[in-house]
Amino acid sequence: MGKILVVIEPNQDASMQMFTVAKELGGETDAIVMNDCECVSILPCSTAYNFSMDMYLPLQATDAVAKAIEISGATTVLIAATQVGRDLAPRVAARCGGSLIGDCTTVSNESGSIQCTRPVYGGKFVATIQAGDGLNIITVRPNAFASTDETGSPTVQTIETNHDDRETISAVEESGTNEMGVADADVIVSGGRPMGSEENFASLYELAHLLGGTVGASRAAVDEGYQPVARQVGLTGTVVAPRLYIACGIDGAIQHLAGMRGSQVIVAINTNPDAPIFKVATYGCVIDLFELVPALTKQLQQSPQPA
Repeated sequence: MGKILVVIEPNQDASMQMFTVAKELGGETDAIVMNDCECVSILPCSTAYNFSMDMYLPLQATDAVAKAIEISGATTVLIAATQVGRDLAPRVAARCGGSLIGDCTTVSNESGSIQCTRPVYGGKFVATIQAGDGLNIITVRPNAFASTDETGSPTVQTIETNHDDRETISAVEESGTNEMGVADADVIVSGGRPMGSEENFASLYELAHLLGGTVGASRAAVDEGYQPVARQVGLTGTVVAPRLYIACGIDGAIQHLAGMRGSQVIVAINTNPDAPIFKVATYGCVIDLFELVPALTKQLQQSPQPA
């Protein structure tokens, strides 16, 4: 296994998971940090390349990663499949003449060769991809691997990049919502097609907020327009691993189960006792969600809240 380069971008939680992937592959690891980060001196790698970038600029970031690849001699580059990662990876592959394997859910070392799997055809199938010789740029879905707790004492080198006048940031606007994303939540209350409407999801938001979490949705609920695609949980949406996952009216398609089975505690609420989700649930409730969710919410509202 040749040299591995891990890209640390602004979403550092997802990026730190790439060190777990690197350990799975077993090669010597370097890293490049795309923004100022105090963690650069304790990353679990041999050399950490650092360059300062206040906000993500695609051309500047591509130039920095390309220089790190050249200096380190890396043959494998690991990038989290975040919004930044999905934009950066194909740019780096094109710039350096490498192969791109995107949106992977597993990455392993098979007799010295890298083997990846990723969902295809809307998550109906899983493709197995064997990485070829030469440079491979691999993006890995957040939460497909756990973050590493390991630290190190790498040699830190600064990479200088030239600002490209073709790209500037004219303004930054807030999204208009303060709702937590599903990838970052410790508690997720998800709804399926039986929710029936976007308005009915309000009850799930109320319960989720009382639990300090946020709301997710199955692909069926998203396809019906009940929730935006950013809330979709599963192989075709976001892979999550919260402390608590409450599935309301979700039968448990393979793609959905694969995207949330890393949850520590899974509570399934479904009127179908044969629903596949009960096979992975920690607690199963065979009851109408429109009866149980309001009862849970009322109980939490009446319970004393921690200071």
